[in-house]
Amino acid sequence: MLASNRILALVALKTRFHYLLLYPAYQLA
Repeated sequence: MLASNRILALVALKTRFHYLLLYPAYQLA
């Protein structure tokens, strides 16, 4: 259970970072 929760947290962080990095790029483009 802890492992799956950690994986979900990592995925959420990855997607959040992805959006944070891509959003400004789309705004500038």
